[in-house]
Amino acid sequence: MKIIKIVKLKNGLYNLELNKLTIKTFDEIIIKYNLLYKKEIDDDLLLKIMNDSKYYDIYNKALNYAVKRVRCENDIYYYLSNLEVKNSDIKSIIDKLKKINIINDKLYVRCYINDKLKLSKDGINKIKIDLLNKNINIDIINEEIKNIDIDINEKLKKLIIKKINSN
Repeated sequence: MKIIKIVKLKNGLYNLELNKLTIKTFDEIIIKYNLLYKKEIDDDLLLKIMNDSKYYDIYNKALNYAVKRVRCENDIYYYLSNLEVKNSDIKSIIDKLKKINIINDKLYVRCYINDKLKLSKDGINKIKIDLLNKNINIDIINEEIKNIDIDINEKLKKLIIKKINSN
């Protein structure tokens, strides 16, 4: 098969038009396989391009999901498993996202603890249980709990005063 046309879309996406079909692919794949106008493509290369396109599509979905707010590794794992992605691809994508610091469990724990303490009535033990349910390492949780600045006694005073005023 021969490449008839390469059309750039948005966000690093391309339409690769061949004799018989059109493939949505990514700039990484165009560069990786040196895909140029009028280049001949055999069936093996076509299969590799299609598999890599599927992988990068899933990777970009995971990336978009992860950058909307701070996520832990467990969140990304469940998101990808709901998309019915192979375990080897999930591991590869999570490793890539860790390498570029999009997934950082330590940062996630710090943000989670601060948000829960400031915005909810949850105490340290409830927060710890929630984080353990997300398969986060206990050492990371304990380290971040030691570093919190919020005074629990002040939080309790506010709750007690609120309860007294409501009665």
